[in-house]
Amino acid sequence: MMFRIHQDNADSVRLLFERQAHNIQVASILDGNTRGEIWADRPRNPTVAAIWDGILTVFLAGNHESLTFINALVAWVESSVTPTVRRYGDSYFNLYCHSPEWQARLANIFKGYRVEPGTRCLHTFRGHPSIVQPLPNNFSLHRIDDSLLTRRDLEEQDWLQAWVTTFWHTKEDFLEKGVGYAVLHKDKKVVSLCLSLFVSGRQVEFGTATHPEFQNRGLSTNLASACVQECLDRELEPIWQCWDDNLPSLAVARKAGFVLQQKYTVYKLFLFKTENRSPLLNA
Repeated sequence: MMFRIHQDNADSVRLLFERQAHNIQVASILDGNTRGEIWADRPRNPTVAAIWDGILTVFLAGNHESLTFINALVAWVESSVTPTVRRYGDSYFNLYCHSPEWQARLANIFKGYRVEPGTRCLHTFRGHPSIVQPLPNNFSLHRIDDSLLTRRDLEEQDWLQAWVTTFWHTKEDFLEKGVGYAVLHKDKKVVSLCLSLFVSGRQVEFGTATHPEFQNRGLSTNLASACVQECLDRELEPIWQCWDDNLPSLAVARKAGFVLQQKYTVYKLFLFKTENRSPLLNA
């Protein structure tokens, strides 16, 4: 069985995830700052738990031999996680499990599905805010504040709002605890953004996105640098994480003054059955 752990009792599973302390998404969810669900084998003194961000990421920790929990976990993935991943248009979700015992069993637990390792890169800020080139003509930098989030004349306002509300419980929570900037084109369209997705204590982790037609113009670097500067002004510690093959994100991190702290393995659980996989996916 799996029991939903209420936010008021989130600390009951915190110790189980101490080996994943390098990922502040876990702490941000346990702190109640950003969205997520917490599940465990029992409501009191749990021995194994799962945390889901409600989107594309699941964290596992604790007793890897609890068959009751594992059976419930697989059923829950099928009924809740998988449909959500498909709604987002993705073919897999990310599964974090620091324990070698969990890692060794994943393929057997999720039989018939392709489980592949990937590498995440954790960056911390150890330099100075970078000197970036001015934005191109017709582009302007704006702090993501209440006035920007309530502008009804902005194109792609829904896109900006979705980035905030997908990760944060409310817009007000983000405005109180978060940090973020956006680039507008001709002061009427949101074309690029960078904002804090997870916050725990003084640590702040950022995510960024740019519309395809406006990429390769230095927008993300400007945004990341603005976010870093605000963190320094507020005595916060900026964090940057990305996949090791995400070359644009790695470049932005480097230009904004981040340095690689560590690499770690994350597993991608593909939703299609291996026996039904198209040969094209083997390429």
